[in-house]
Amino acid sequence: MLHRDEAVLILDKPAGLAVHAGPRGGPSLEDWLPRLAFGKKRLPQPAHRLDMDTAGCLVLG
Repeated sequence: MLHRDEAVLILDKPAGLAVHAGPRGGPSLEDWLPRLAFGKKRLPQPAHRLDMDTAGCLVLG
């Protein structure tokens, strides 16, 4: 986690991790959304996506 405030969460997504679950299954960032809610009623949602093979900053709101 690079940044967290009331509105935005910024993660450093590693290469090899999918943002959304695919038809073949496997781990994805979606699996972590309940843990990233930090007590809020609404789960954080990605503002954009990064390809599975791409590492970089991922913004959730």
